This record gives sequence, structure tokens and C-alpha cells, in this order.
Amino acid sequence: MRRARWFWVVGLLLVGMLLGVLLVSSWGPLRPRPLWGGSESEVPPIGQATYEVGDVASVHALNELFVRVARQVKPTVVYITVESRGRAALPQDRFHQFDPNDPRWRQFFERPRQGAGSGVILTPDGYIVTNNHVVEGADEGGIRVQLADKREFVARLVGRDPSTDLAVLKIEARGLPTIAIGNSDAVQVGEWVLAIGNPFRLTSTVTAGIVSATGRNVGVINERFGIEDFIQTDAAINPGNSGGALVNLRGELIGINTAIATEGGSYEGYGFAIPSNMVRRIVEDLIRYGTVRRGFIGVEIADVDDALARRAGLSRVTGVVINRILPGGAAEKAGLRVGDIILQVGGEDVEAANHLQSKVLKYRPGDRVPLLVWRDGRSLSVEVVLQGPEAAPIQQWAQSTPEDNPDTLGQEDLPPFPLPDVDESGGAVLSAWGLVLEPLDPAQEEGPGSGVRIRSVLPGSLAARRGLEPGSVLLAIGRRPVRSLEEARRALLEALQRGGTLLKVRRPDGGVLYYDLYWARR
Repeated sequence: MRRARWFWVVGLLLVGMLLGVLLVSSWGPLRPRPLWGGSESEVPPIGQATYEVGDVASVHALNELFVRVARQVKPTVVYITVESRGRAALPQDRFHQFDPNDPRWRQFFERPRQGAGSGVILTPDGYIVTNNHVVEGADEGGIRVQLADKREFVARLVGRDPSTDLAVLKIEARGLPTIAIGNSDAVQVGEWVLAIGNPFRLTSTVTAGIVSATGRNVGVINERFGIEDFIQTDAAINPGNSGGALVNLRGELIGINTAIATEGGSYEGYGFAIPSNMVRRIVEDLIRYGTVRRGFIGVEIADVDDALARRAGLSRVTGVVINRILPGGAAEKAGLRVGDIILQVGGEDVEAANHLQSKVLKYRPGDRVPLLVWRDGRSLSVEVVLQGPEAAPIQQWAQSTPEDNPDTLGQEDLPPFPLPDVDESGGAVLSAWGLVLEPLDPAQEEGPGSGVRIRSVLPGSLAARRGLEPGSVLLAIGRRPVRSLEEARRALLEALQRGGTLLKVRRPDGGVLYYDLYWARR
């Protein structure tokens, strides 16, 4: 009896163990699955791996993919050194008496300066793209390129474009490895990228991250016609990475690393790259012509904000508003007006001013570019024939200063949108000026004639471009002291008919300044 009971116990244990093994082996989530659905030993070609939410990631496979991309791209990224000669100040005191123009003395105070950066090989015969700021100011013969295999060459500057911070070099070589250029318009926020360059003179450095944003305008290109439409990434980019490659997991170039946003001078998580589609367009012109053949619409523009979109009757915040039209320019000839909102260029949506600039850059002078424009509560199609930089209106515009270009209100010198009188919260809204005014708080009043407060300044407006700040106090309009909100409103409406006025303003920091707000009349 005892022996039979023992056999039953042993039998139940064996059955339980067998069922446990079968259950574990059949439970999918406990077994890692490769991202592409095959066996773990089958690493797919670059660009063919798929990543789906819910898949259990194979760290080994992703690591192998990064290794293969780095191995493929590193030979196409070069190390650039640039030499220029700078002059130290000559000491001038009773112990150093000599002629500063005497070459015997000058040579002791001329010191070569060296900079370093990165570049990317585009053609087997030695055309290389880099940043303009990497090679700017280089001496003749002062640009040297070191390949990944340690060979060195003296490079010739083919051409450069400060407005996009790009430059093209040429070395005399054959059979060089080249990078594949991807479509930056297809880049998506969140996708993995690698940055390859030479930070701090550490050659062939590879860092990884994701695309953090696209279409960034961060104000690093200090040019009159500068274009910024950067890809933002958190892949580590440091000094020396400039001109290097930002690539996707197919090993394709999607950007040229250009800048970082930092307070300490090194990587803090915000890097920026020029999109590859812009790079391709600029490089083609620099190689073919030595300069960029860029077309111009001939307008000054600003982003559309929520307040402007509502006033204009748009269903959403989109497009850019025309603040000024260049006399004799392409926009004027096409019939565009101040206050028009450009919604599309060549069938592509425009969300910000830098987007319009980068989209127009795809075209050349003489091209007919279709625009979708919002005017008087409806959309209309306008075709613009772009002008080149050699056109007289563009040359005059390029050589002028902002003070030479007062704003224009349109054919009848009227503001582009209606002028509301007083808003619901008791402030005066003056759209033509871009100002919202309100009475001073009792604590701010300093007696009769103490002014009115500027509650807000409309983005892209005349007041915003002249530098007026919210929180400032409007003290006088022309020679007339401001004593009340109604008086300020009437004075500004009268000044509108005269084409402008001078404002006396106390800034938030206490300083009192004068601002001239004048339009030109046609």
C-alpha cells in the first residue's frame, strides 16, 4: 500500500515538471525575438531592419547595426586643419621703439593660428563638404585634409556659402570612399542617428542619439540672407565636429553637423545639423558655378501666431505673413501685398519663416514658383518668377540697412487688418502698430501724464521689429505726453495717417529710450 502511494507521488511530480517545461518553452514573451522576425544569427542588411512596438529588442542585433553603420561611414569623414596668420598687437612704449611696418620686426609678431574641423567626402575624385566657418579666413594653401587612412592632402577651396554655412573643398585623389546622401525631408523625430567627426581633435569619433526635432532656427548664422532649417539631435556634438556627418541607420547622410546650443562651450544635449537636401542643393551650385545661384521672392516675412491667425480668419496657426514687399521685386510684380499670408510654396506647407526660405532655396533665379496665399479670408494661387542676386532690387536690398528699408503698408497705405478699438479687458489693440496698451496700475502712476503700459507686442509687427518690449511704459507720442489710454489710442491712429511717429518709452529696466515707428508711403 505504501509502495503504491509512493509511485503516485513520483508520477505526479514528473507530470508537473513536464507541464512546466512545456509552458515555459511555449510562452513567447520569455524568449527574446529578433527585431526583424528571423533568427538571432540573421543580421539584416543596413536599412532593412524593422522596429515595431511590442517586439522584444535584441541588444546584440541593434549593436551590430550600429557597428556596421559606423564601419561603413567612418572612411568617408575627414579631419580638416586650417591655418591662418593673425597679427599680435605691437607694443608701443619707451622700451619698444621701432617702425611697425618694418618687416624685420613684423615677423616676430605674426603668429599662425590653427583651427580644426571635419568634412565629408562626396565624390571619388575628392570633392568634400564642410562648414563655411571651419575654413573661413584660411590662408592660401592653409587647408589640409587627413583621411581616415592617415593620408594627408592640401585642399583647394572650391566655393563657400555663408548664408547656409557650407563650403566645398577639393583634393587631388582618386577612388575615395563616398557617403550616400539620404532624403532629409523623410527624417522623423525619434529615429536613431550617428554623428561622426573629430571633436577636440579626437579623429573618427562616433556618437549616437536620436533626432530631437526638425526645422530648427537657432540664430547661429549671422548673415543678412542666412537660412537655418536645422535637424536637432542629442547625439554628442562638440567643437571639431563641425562639418562632420549625421547619418541614419541606413548609413545615409541626413545632415552636416554645424552647431551646438551650450552655456559651457561643449556638449549639453543640443546639437544641430544642416539637412542633406539643402546640402545637396548648395554643393551642386558651388561645384558647378563656385557660388550659389539663389532665387529671391523679395519680401520680408514673420511667423504667424495665434492672435494673427484669428484676426486673419485662418482655421489654424500656419504660414508666414508678409511685412514688407521689395519695390521692383518678384513679389511686387506677382501682385503680392503686405499682410498676405503665404501658406504653401510649390505645394509644400509653410509653417515658419525659415521653412519658406529653405523651400525657396530649392529653386533658382528665373524659376516660376507657385504660392498659395491667404488674403481677405480666402486662399488664392499666385505664381512668382524668382529674381537672382544680380537683379537691381536685390542688390539694393542687400547693400541697405534696416533703417534704409522703412515698412510699407500696401497700395493705399492702410494696415493689413482691421483696427479693433478696445478689447474686452479694457486694453486698446492697435494691430497696425503691433501694440496692445492698457492703463497703468495705480502703483505705477507717477501723477498726470505718467503714460500707459504696453501689455504685449504682436510678433512680427512693426513695434516688435523696432525692439519694443512688453511691460514698458509709453510716455509720449511725438511731442505729446500720454495722459490716458484713450489719448494714446487717438494719437497713434492720427500718426498712422502721417506715416509714423516717434515714441518715448520707459523700458522695464527703468531706462528711457526713443523708438521711431515710421512707414514709407508709396
